[in-house]
Amino acid sequence: MFGVQIAGGFPDAIARTCQLIDECCDIVDWVDINMGCPIDIVCDRGAGSALLLKPKKIKDIAEAADRSMSLPLTLKTRKGYYDDQD
Repeated sequence: MFGVQIAGGFPDAIARTCQLIDECCDIVDWVDINMGCPIDIVCDRGAGSALLLKPKKIKDIAEAADRSMSLPLTLKTRKGYYDDQD
């Protein structure tokens, strides 16, 4: 079993990435979208755990990714955006 983890904050870019993985990578069994990374460079681009502050965007990204490929999709997240709040 081999999965690929991607990160992004825009549904169209995530969908295109998932489509390319599905079409071009025969060894990939699933795609995971990282919605838990707290690193500034990721969050500053609206990806990773920054998505926890925008639940509608999480839904839009997940739906776009799922529609664009036949592979199973998983979403990695965390308990909350802030250390002291779940």
